[in-house]
Amino acid sequence: MSTETDPVFETDFIREPTRQVRALDTCGNYNGISAETAVVDHAA
Repeated sequence: MSTETDPVFETDFIREPTRQVRALDTCGNYNGISAETAVVDHAA
């Protein structure tokens, strides 16, 4: 991961799945982390 945030992570296309990943995260693993980290970690 780069230190710069990719602009794609600021789009609604990424924001909505990120919101859903966080909603399904009952243990709080994705609280307080960036959308980039949440999407990339969850996809792995």
